[in-house]
Amino acid sequence: MSDLRQSANLPISGDFPALPNELTIQVFSSLNVKDLLHVSQTCKHWNYLSEDDFLWKPLYKQRWEGQQKQQQTTSSTPIGKKKKKVKDDQEEIRGWRSWKNKYTTNGNWLTGNLIYQTSFPGAQRVLTSVQFDNDKYVVGSEDSSVHIYGGADGKEIQTLKGHTETVTALQYNGNTLVTGSKDKTLRVWNLESGECVHTLKGHFSRVTCLQFQDHRLLSRSWDMGAKIWDLNTGQCISDRKCNSVCYSMALEGCILACGYMDSQIKLWDMRTGQYYRYYSGHRDVVSSLQMEDNTLASGSYDKSVKVWDIRNGRTTVTFNDHTAKVNSVCLRGDRLISGSSDHSVKVWNMKSRKTLLDLEGPTGPIKSVSMDEKKIVGVGNDKKLHVWNFSEIMSY
Repeated sequence: MSDLRQSANLPISGDFPALPNELTIQVFSSLNVKDLLHVSQTCKHWNYLSEDDFLWKPLYKQRWEGQQKQQQTTSSTPIGKKKKKVKDDQEEIRGWRSWKNKYTTNGNWLTGNLIYQTSFPGAQRVLTSVQFDNDKYVVGSEDSSVHIYGGADGKEIQTLKGHTETVTALQYNGNTLVTGSKDKTLRVWNLESGECVHTLKGHFSRVTCLQFQDHRLLSRSWDMGAKIWDLNTGQCISDRKCNSVCYSMALEGCILACGYMDSQIKLWDMRTGQYYRYYSGHRDVVSSLQMEDNTLASGSYDKSVKVWDIRNGRTTVTFNDHTAKVNSVCLRGDRLISGSSDHSVKVWNMKSRKTLLDLEGPTGPIKSVSMDEKKIVGVGNDKKLHVWNFSEIMSY
């Protein structure tokens, strides 16, 4: 980019807004995707101009040109299909805009460029857990209910009532939602109808965590019980005791990671029911776990966040920037986020091993965090649903 400015005898970025926008965009059109993302982070004016569709449409065409030619040679096009051409044009526009949004969003994550943040009023009590998708936010609360908010406006669209005490854990997949509570029970819900399909009883104290995969549900409790349930029948199919209270779980395939009150982390093989490795490094309760491929992230009441290599059990990086206990972690690719009782949500880059962002907004301890490719969501003691978005708002 510096060579380009020198050859064109252009001023530096501070003077660049004085140039006509058309000339600036023309210069930007000489850049590749990587450099275009870099200049977009230089100043607000450059960021605005770098979003111009004139720049991204040819980049998209260049990226998919080979694939499009190959498709044309392997498929025949019916004659006289004008409506199909219009449809193809519309699909192409959606395609390159989506592609542009993907690249700019990824660039925003890598540089810590937050597009906007907002918050929605939640329940009247502390919010304890959250999971979301494009259409909805599903939130557990100390008011014993599960609140479902619209993904677009944050307005409450449904409340699931059935528990009699705090909802301590939740997970959903498709239309199946499972919740655990201080009332010692788990409930299986149909999200579409809002109906409670099963009430699972058997624990003698509060449910601390849960994980389900396919029709198999795993639950842990303050009673040190470790149960496996059949989601189809609601029956308990396995019941055993742990040596310590299990506070957190992460399940991927046949590997189950459990974080305990005694600061240990154990890996279990679900095929044999035996643990085969334990990690020692935290100095207090392991409050949260998340696993992706060969990477395990853990948060602890000792104020630290650790990243482990599952293959050898070694710590690859430890983050110590929190000033109070860590309650929740979420892992996605090279990005890691953590929510803490110090009222902060931090975004970490695991490659650079640096803090990208210290997100502002919450006025109380953060109980739970979650993220997807576009945004971060956090809930906690201030009874609000906080949303931090890294994606441009696109009109299609």
